Amino acid sequence: MADSRMLLLLVAQFVSSVLLIDVSQIEVYPKHGSVSGVFHAGLSGVYAFNASVAREVCERLGVAMADKPQVEKALALGLQTCRFGWIDEQVVVIPRIQAKASCGQGGLGIITWRAALSSEFDVFCFNSTDYEAGLNAVQENPSTAAASTAQTSGAHPRLGEEMTTSVNSPGSVNDSPESQANRRSPTTAVGLIALLTTVFAFLLLAVAAICYLKKNNVSRWNKRRQKENTETHICEKTEKEFQAEVKNQHNTTSNTNTVSVTIRLEKETEAATDRPSL
Repeated sequence: MADSRMLLLLVAQFVSSVLLIDVSQIEVYPKHGSVSGVFHAGLSGVYAFNASVAREVCERLGVAMADKPQVEKALALGLQTCRFGWIDEQVVVIPRIQAKASCGQGGLGIITWRAALSSEFDVFCFNSTDYEAGLNAVQENPSTAAASTAQTSGAHPRLGEEMTTSVNSPGSVNDSPESQANRRSPTTAVGLIALLTTVFAFLLLAVAAICYLKKNNVSRWNKRRQKENTETHICEKTEKEFQAEVKNQHNTTSNTNTVSVTIRLEKETEAATDRPSL
């Protein structure tokens, strides 16, 4: 039962941590679109996602967690942050173009930190739709893609952290707010479906684990009961055998006493017969 309680607590902790995350509170950078499909997601000013929750956040946004090669490609196109984020390899990274002591200890490139999976950071997600749109734009107009427009933001207004010069992938700069809303509304539905599916799967896993543990407990109880019944039967049998043995000994003793009395009487009779009469 202790094992089942522990399992339920772990499942409840994971599910509650996911359910407590309000998608509307998640802030992304770049604010519109992405850089080669990659964007940064987190809560305002605080780290809040461990490794498993970070993956769930991307899924709830209708996208996947970015891997290191994707972040490296986005870095080459200008993506830079000053906050650590989880990636698919279960490590946290900061993409840096310009060195700064307060951002990744002044390092450049993809600064990697192998933190504990329970540690909380932000997350880097990958939007394949944006990435494919950028590829199509490059194929249609290579000259425009080569001279892509840089977007300078200084301190990012949504994350409260410094976000230096970054370059949006071709095709995402000119997206209007209406097109952004139309594109993200179905992804929200997909994220909700993914969340419900995950919660349902974990509940099924918890129920299966509880049933398995209960079955094992019942089996152990039956074996213990069977053993106790066997021991009781043996004790009863031993007691009956002991009583029978005592009875046999008693009968044997009685027969011996009867024979002794008979022999004594016969001897006395013979003695009386052999005695001379006066």
